[in-house]
Amino acid sequence: MVKKTKKLFAIYTDVDHKLHRIKIAEGETADFAFPKGFVVFDSEQESDGGSSGYVPLGMNGQYPMLQGDDISHLEGQLLTLCDATFTNKEQREAFKGMVKNILWDNYNGHVDRLGIEFGNANE
Repeated sequence: MVKKTKKLFAIYTDVDHKLHRIKIAEGETADFAFPKGFVVFDSEQESDGGSSGYVPLGMNGQYPMLQGDDISHLEGQLLTLCDATFTNKEQREAFKGMVKNILWDNYNGHVDRLGIEFGNANE
């Protein structure tokens, strides 16, 4: 019997806009079937490294992970808004086409960039 495992990586950009990847979990396929996002907490620590100097500063931000289904739902909402914007059918359809293209080009651009940078299975 073949045991399938998944590795969950966090991908982030540093101050120089360079992409980095770090493994944050590994487990069976069902352990994290649908990642939802990340939460970042800030803290300070004295330069001597002692535990007494550790000060939690609180949450820096919540970063949801958008899946294709999330983008499809957003697309539907935006296209409904487009339908209400123009009465002229040709203008409305042209505008809807532009909204679709911008939305999916943006999403696919991010997916493609990550695939190029980290598409291999190596850690």
